[in-house]
Amino acid sequence: MGLIKLFSDSIDPAPPNPDPNQFKVLKIETHGQYQIVEVRYHGCTTFNGRKLLLMRLTEIGKTLDPHLLGDGHPVIARFEPNKIGWEMARRSAQQ
Repeated sequence: MGLIKLFSDSIDPAPPNPDPNQFKVLKIETHGQYQIVEVRYHGCTTFNGRKLLLMRLTEIGKTLDPHLLGDGHPVIARFEPNKIGWEMARRSAQQ
């Protein structure tokens, strides 16, 4: 029992999930029916809260969930928010 307690205390907690209501769009690039959107989610720690999303062309409203939720959800892919990620997103959008 003590071993389990000791082990569980040593595991870092998971980073906070992005709050789909707390974000700021940093950049949008449109390619036909798709758009590449760089977003910063407040309170998210991975990549300093930045997410690079490939989305179906849509108007961004007050909420934007960066997860891949399937049918009907505008987000179709995510990439690392860096130069290589942008290039991969562009290539994907132009296919």
